[in-house]
Amino acid sequence: MFFSSETEYQATVQLEVVLIIFAVVAGFVLLSNKADESLKSINTAVNTILEMNTDIAISVDKQSSVADNINKNIVSINQVAEETVLGSEQTAASSEELAGLASHLQSMVGRFKTS
Repeated sequence: MFFSSETEYQATVQLEVVLIIFAVVAGFVLLSNKADESLKSINTAVNTILEMNTDIAISVDKQSSVADNINKNIVSINQVAEETVLGSEQTAASSEELAGLASHLQSMVGRFKTS
């Protein structure tokens, strides 16, 4: 390229420098926009994870409550079973006593003779 004066040459160089600076700035703006989009995407993902953590914590709390209720029910069932065993033992003892009394009564009835 042929320049008619030093001033024209300097103006052309300055214009090229300005164009290069604009290109670099435009590149930075594009990169900044992409970084902003990436950060927004990361923020959305973090919020989703936080919501999932909250849901998990609620579920764990509910499961813990259910487990406590099951444990209380098992303790109640065990107590009822123990009471049933005691009742069965008492019934067996009463049955044996009744059998003894019936045997004794039968032997006493056998002593009576009818004429």
